[in-house]
Amino acid sequence: MTKAQPIKRLIAQIHIGKKQLGLDDDTYRALLKGAAGKTSCSDMSLGQLHQVVKAMKDRGFKPKGKPSPKTRGLKIKSRVDKLRAIWITMGHCGHIEDASETALLSWVQNQLKKRNADPVDALNWLDAHKDCNLILEQLKRWRDRCGKAALNDDLKMISDATAALEQLGKSLSQQDVIQILLDHGVITWHDLFNKLNLQPQPHYCGSRKELRPLSVVTGTTNRNETGAQQCS
Repeated sequence: MTKAQPIKRLIAQIHIGKKQLGLDDDTYRALLKGAAGKTSCSDMSLGQLHQVVKAMKDRGFKPKGKPSPKTRGLKIKSRVDKLRAIWITMGHCGHIEDASETALLSWVQNQLKKRNADPVDALNWLDAHKDCNLILEQLKRWRDRCGKAALNDDLKMISDATAALEQLGKSLSQQDVIQILLDHGVITWHDLFNKLNLQPQPHYCGSRKELRPLSVVTGTTNRNETGAQQCS
């Protein structure tokens, strides 16, 4: 068996898992990033693909042979499972402090209370709630706001780093500055970096809570010395 064969087999298995779990594209990409730090299977190593499969199994994915006519095409996973996947990924990325099931339930209960909607005592009850879709879309919007805030923060860091390095007599291209910041864990990976011919790597920092200050690169004090802020 060639090296490419198990990779192709795992990617095919992941695509089956996406369908079996009923994940939309945004939730699927979030799961990939949370499990392996990348949003595309084609960019992953064999070990990272195994991590994605494990993450899917943790959410209920059961690899099988060819599906029977009775089960083919069915979406097994519920909207609550999509909520969980997004919530866990936000925790992995450092956008929220507590990614536990209890914290998610507390957030859901607060959102329902703000809407003067009927409360739920367990997450699994939410799937039958009339406001379930609204809650899911609200969490997606929060995730997207966090992603945009993180990108804007890192773009500011890139600008600050470029200026600081120039003051030290180092005139570098934007691509080189970004690469240095990624390698030192000062910023996180963003898909737009692909346009600069950069590739995601396993050693890049995946959590905003673990970002390092610019001083590890320049030796000077700058923003983020006390860590990234939580997204709200």
